[in-house]
Amino acid sequence: MQVVKFCYGIVEELTPTNVATILCVGEYLEMAEAFEEGNVVSKAEDYLNIVILNSWQESIIVLQSCELLLPWAADMNLVRRCAESVAEKACTDPRGVRWHYSGMEMSSTISTVSTVTLERSVAKVAPQDWWYEDLSHLTIYCFSEVVEAIKQKGMDPDLLGGALEYYAQRWLPGLVKAEQQTLLFKGTSTYSDSVASTRRNSPASSPRRGGSYYNCSTKSIGDDGQTKLHESIAEQNGNRFILEEIVSMLPMKKDAVSCSFLLRMTRAAYILNCDIECKADLERRAGLQLDQGSLSDLLVPCFSHTSEYLYDIDIVRRILDHFLANELNDKSISGSPKSCSGENKSTRNIRDGLPAKKPQPALNSRIKVAKLIDSYLAEVARDSKLPLAKFQLLAEALPEGSRLSDDGLYRAVDTYLKIHPTMTEHERKRLCRILNCHRLSLDACTHASQNERLPLRFVVQVLFCEQLKIRSTVTEVSNSVKEDRANADNVSVASREPTGADSQPTASTSAELQENVNQMEIRALQRELATMRVKCIDLERDHSTIQDRVEQISRMSRGRSSPWTSGAWKKISKLQLFNLKDHKDGGDSIRTDESRSSNPRRWRNSIS
Repeated sequence: MQVVKFCYGIVEELTPTNVATILCVGEYLEMAEAFEEGNVVSKAEDYLNIVILNSWQESIIVLQSCELLLPWAADMNLVRRCAESVAEKACTDPRGVRWHYSGMEMSSTISTVSTVTLERSVAKVAPQDWWYEDLSHLTIYCFSEVVEAIKQKGMDPDLLGGALEYYAQRWLPGLVKAEQQTLLFKGTSTYSDSVASTRRNSPASSPRRGGSYYNCSTKSIGDDGQTKLHESIAEQNGNRFILEEIVSMLPMKKDAVSCSFLLRMTRAAYILNCDIECKADLERRAGLQLDQGSLSDLLVPCFSHTSEYLYDIDIVRRILDHFLANELNDKSISGSPKSCSGENKSTRNIRDGLPAKKPQPALNSRIKVAKLIDSYLAEVARDSKLPLAKFQLLAEALPEGSRLSDDGLYRAVDTYLKIHPTMTEHERKRLCRILNCHRLSLDACTHASQNERLPLRFVVQVLFCEQLKIRSTVTEVSNSVKEDRANADNVSVASREPTGADSQPTASTSAELQENVNQMEIRALQRELATMRVKCIDLERDHSTIQDRVEQISRMSRGRSSPWTSGAWKKISKLQLFNLKDHKDGGDSIRTDESRSSNPRRWRNSIS
C-alpha cells in the first residue's frame, strides 16, 4: 500500500516497521534509481543506513519485521545487515551503552522527555547481559544470524552461553521451572507492541533447511480434534527445530552454560525426539560438567514405548561414562607435557626454589559425582520394574576410591531390597557385594546389623568390621595415654635438672617448682582417668551390643537347621534304640520291663 501511494504522489512516512516491506516490494517492482532518481528503493536504503543501522531499538524492530518477509529479506541481505548492527552494539563495553534497551528503568512517556533527561537516565552502567531480553523476542532464524555475527566479533563464550540459555527458556517453556517462569517473563520489551505478535505469525522453520511456512494459530474448517492434533504436531516440530538450532550454536567452552541447563535440554531432546547427533552432543556436554549437576535435573523419565521403567538409566550411564573419560583424558594430558630437558614444570619450580603448583582437584569432582550417583540410585530404586543388572552396573560404574563413605550407596541398596521383596538369597548376596563394610559409618553399621532384609553373611561382616574398628579405637586410646604419661615424665625430669646459669637455686624456688610440677601431673592424670572412664563405658556398651547381636544370629542359625536334625534323625535313633533292646540279655530285659511299667506313655510312643 505504501508503494502504491508513492506511485500516486502521496508521501508516506518511513518507519522501522515498514521500511523492510517497502524495500522488498520496491526491489520486486524494480523501483530503483535506474528508472528515476529518488525512487522508493533509494529512499528506503538511505533511511535504513542513516536511521535504522545506527539505532539498537530500530534494528531489533526491523529484524522482527523481516521474519514475515523471508526469504526475500534474506536474499536482499536485510537480515544480515541488521544482525551485524545488533551484534556490534551487543559487543560494546557496557560502560559505553547510551541507548534504550528493555531492561532499562524508564517511564512510559519517554517520547516527551527531553534529551538531557534521557542522557541522565542512561548514565548508569548497564549490566553485562543487558541485551538478552531484546534478542529473545526474535525468532530462531534471525536470532541465529545475530549469534553468528556475535561469534565473529569475538564475544566472551560465557555471555553468549547465557544468551542462548535465556532464549531457550523463553521459547521452550518446558525447560523452565515453575518458580522461574514468572521471574523471567515479568517484564516485556517497550517496543514489542510496535510489531504484530511475531512469535504467533513467524515461521517455525528456517528456509535454509527447506522448511515450509505455517501459522500455528490458523484453524482449518473441519473436525476440531483433527485440527488440535495438527496444531500439536506443528508445535512439536517447531520446538524440535528450535532446540536443535540452539544446541548447534552452543559455544565449545566447557562452562559456557550450566550443567542444569544441559540436563534439562537433554530431557527436552528426548521428549521432542530430536536427532541422534543432538542428543549425543548434549550428553557429552553434560558429562563434562556432571559434578555441577543436581538430582532433580538428572531424573530423566523414560519415553520409550517398549520400556516399562520410570527413569532412563541408560542416559545417566552414558553421561557418567563421558565424565570418567574426560577425567582420564585430563590426567593423561596433565602428566604428558614436559620441557625439552625432560622435566616438568613442578620439578623446575622446586629446583628454582619456587612453590610447586597443586594438581587439578579431580578427586573432589569425582567425590561430588559419587554422591550424586548414590542419590540417583536411591531414587530410581523405588521403581519396582527396575532390573537388578541395570542397578548394579550403574553402582559399579564409578572406579574404586571415588566414595569416601558408602552410606549413600547402602541407603540405595536398602531401598531396592525394600521395593523388591521377592529377591532370592543369591540375588541379595550379589547386590550386597557392591558395598564395602569398612566405609560404613557407625549409624549405617547399627542399622545394617538390625536389618532383616540383608543376607546373614553380610550382617556378620558388618559386625566383624565394627569389632575391628572398636579394637583399633581402644589401641589408639591406650597409645595416646602412654604418650601423655611419657610427656609428663619428661617435663618433670626436665624441671628437676638445674641449668648452667643457675646451678645453685634457692630452697624456696626449688620447692615451688616441684609443687607446680606435681600439681600438673595430678591434673593430667585426672583428665586421663576421666577420659578413659568415659571411653571404657562406651566400649563396654558397644561390646555388649555386639555380643547380644552375635548370640541372636547364632540362635537364628540354629533355628534354620535342616529337617534331618529336627525330626527324621530322632525317629531313626529311636528305631535303633528299639532294635538294640531286643538283643539284650535277661537282666537288661528286667530293667526294661521296670522302666516300661514306670512310664507306660513313653513305651507307647516308642512303639508308634
